Amino acid sequence: HRSPTETDLPSRGSAPHLLVTLTGHGFGHAAQACVVVRALRERLPALRLTICATLRRPVLAELFGEPFELVNEPPDPGGLVMTSPFDVDVEASADAYAAFHANWDARVRHDARALAELAPDALLADVP
Repeated sequence: HRSPTETDLPSRGSAPHLLVTLTGHGFGHAAQACVVVRALRERLPALRLTICATLRRPVLAELFGEPFELVNEPPDPGGLVMTSPFDVDVEASADAYAAFHANWDARVRHDARALAELAPDALLADVP
């Protein structure tokens, strides 16, 4: 397999733009995605990074490195509501998902507009 290069991503600007969306369910998804992003940044030093997540910026900076733009909106209802590392609050989780999907059409229109405005060249999503 060949490593990606700057010319592998169709960029509208001087640097390819990657949008990373992360579920708000814990830190594990960010920890997984940052490995991919760090490897890409080694190969594509000019990579422009936008992260859509509800994690705090200092946490994301530690994992992904700077610079990046942060869109602090949840891309999903945040996973399951947990009462412990192993126990799911089924009722609260169902309520959270129902609320998230209550205005589905409006949410899709909002996300489509936001994606068009960000205009990334590539998208990396970890379980949104």
